[in-house]
Amino acid sequence: MALKAALRAHLVGRGLALVLIALVAGVFFSFAVDRKLDMERAQRAVILAVALAGVGYVMWRFLLRPLGVPLDAEELALVFEHHYPELGDRLISTLQFSHSDVERLGSSEGLVREVAKQANAMAEGLDSTAPLEGRETWRRLGIAAAAVAVLATFSILRAEDMGPWFQRNILFRDIDYPRETYLRVEVEPGFEVVRGGSITVTVTADDEHVVPDEVIFHKKFPGLGIEREAVRADEAQSNVFVKTFENITERLEFRVTGNDHTTEWYEVSVVDPPELVSLHFTITYPGYMDRPKAAVSAQHGVVSIPPGSRLTMAGRANKDLASGGLLLDSRPVAPEQGWLEVEDVADADGKTKRRGVKGFLQLADRVKAQSLTLQIKLQDARGITNPRGAVYILRIEPDNAPSVHVDRKGVRGDISTRAMLPLVIQVRDDHAVSGIEVTVATTPPPSGSAEDGTEEAESRPTSPAATT
Repeated sequence: MALKAALRAHLVGRGLALVLIALVAGVFFSFAVDRKLDMERAQRAVILAVALAGVGYVMWRFLLRPLGVPLDAEELALVFEHHYPELGDRLISTLQFSHSDVERLGSSEGLVREVAKQANAMAEGLDSTAPLEGRETWRRLGIAAAAVAVLATFSILRAEDMGPWFQRNILFRDIDYPRETYLRVEVEPGFEVVRGGSITVTVTADDEHVVPDEVIFHKKFPGLGIEREAVRADEAQSNVFVKTFENITERLEFRVTGNDHTTEWYEVSVVDPPELVSLHFTITYPGYMDRPKAAVSAQHGVVSIPPGSRLTMAGRANKDLASGGLLLDSRPVAPEQGWLEVEDVADADGKTKRRGVKGFLQLADRVKAQSLTLQIKLQDARGITNPRGAVYILRIEPDNAPSVHVDRKGVRGDISTRAMLPLVIQVRDDHAVSGIEVTVATTPPPSGSAEDGTEEAESRPTSPAATT
């Protein structure tokens, strides 16, 4: 029984020694990885799970499994005889004879008694604990104690690091390790950008600590891996680093490293802007043109329209809208000149959605420019606007002055006073003519003539029926 108790004690000591060594190794492994990579909470949890799995394996392999082996008398006899080979299998033989039918084995009882007598005599003066090899047990315990002492000393000397390690990897708090450089990241306008838009990232290094000469942007695009780009400090401020990402069309992830500081990964998501999927124009011409309303296609982005016309529009957007507006040559349109409002429309399933737009634009009677730029600005329900919007060119159809041709009818030369003067007047215009006005003036006769004086000019409007 003494050998059995001592053997189990040594098994426990050796197993615990290896478990302690594995625990210390797991702590240093977790600290080294987390301090180097500044991992996120989920990553720290994985590293802790790996370390605990290693410690668990060592505990099962070198502590629990050996203790689970039954130490019966025959096993102890084998251990004893292995250490004292002079016993010559007498102990194990005696035990086996004692549990067997001697006659059935064909052995002599005298022989059995003689073997047992010799075994007892030879074992009487032997040390029952000698087979335990206590030196190996104490060596392992010494190594474990040294490992624990190293960890304790390291924790005291590097308390500024081990304190955060404990809170980050055991308590899973999001705190930072002390470092030489501290970086702050700001994104303008934010971490959500309209497809095709751009963002500006400003990295500021705390100037009370070490300021690096450059920072490295690690950019990750779907399917393209990680790209790295070095950015130098701003010329005006040596601790400010600015990077602009332009024409972003897909999700972007990035982080920044500078000296010993590595920031977390930042994700920039891309959203589709509100856009018109359909738009219809109708032109109402000025009354004097006497032209019916005309539906104009907006597919080509150019609309020909004369001054004084009203452009009515109706369309549908790709997402729910909050508001809309009109810009003419980049300036907001005055309410009396035009407006654009949002309305509910039914989709193919009959559900009502706030995606319709309608409005109008009234052109002035006189427009000097040859063309105008009409921009339709939309804002969706989340407040996202389209920076480009839907742009159309209004090509102004000029209203040229009418051409007039006057000819006399049946009159060749001079005429008498108060004579009837038949005239043929032809007027042509690119749109229409509402009427003409004829002005008649006389010139004074030559000096010495019978009549002297000047007759005043006379203006008479003609009937519109007389115009062509």
